[in-house]
Amino acid sequence: LHHPALGFADIASLWLAFYCARLLGVTGFGRFSFALAAAQYAWLAGDAALNGGYATRETARDRGATAGQAGLFWGARLLAALGLTALYLAITLLVPHEPGTRRALAAGAVFFLAYAAFPDWALRGLEDFRGLALGNAAYAVALVVATLALLPAHPDPALAVGLWGGCFALAALVALPRLARRGGLRLRPRFSLAAWRPHARRSSLFS
Repeated sequence: LHHPALGFADIASLWLAFYCARLLGVTGFGRFSFALAAAQYAWLAGDAALNGGYATRETARDRGATAGQAGLFWGARLLAALGLTALYLAITLLVPHEPGTRRALAAGAVFFLAYAAFPDWALRGLEDFRGLALGNAAYAVALVVATLALLPAHPDPALAVGLWGGCFALAALVALPRLARRGGLRLRPRFSLAAWRPHARRSSLFS
């Protein structure tokens, strides 16, 4: 559990906050912070559809059917993220904001699909902490490199928010093939409302 790379994603996110505080100025950093908070709180609705902690527990309890069930959970989280993205963007467009704030808020929607694609819950359920560490390290490296390369030339809060959320896609690209090789997840999400229904009820209570 105490692999040194497990905390890299949190450290990189903290580093980004300090970096943006210096680079974006007071107004820009305010928009950046507001957009991150809005995206993270909005994700609570997506996570309630299939809670990551619940999915971890069920994956750990049912090792024999892990690949099929994990594909079901992965599909549910992706679908919840897609629906949340549409709703979040609609609200962002309808609620009056300054253009810069609206752009930063809209960029936060990148986080929903990118994070939903990252199967950190499956890695925890299978106790593959090395794989979880690799995914976190990939996110951290991508975030630091991308912000250092792009933000100085384009100090835009929307870009900073998009990079913060979008780099989870690289973590997913690292984790998904590893899970597939271990037989923990097929690289094709399952979609079945009938199979999701009992899990959704238990997961919402878990949340």
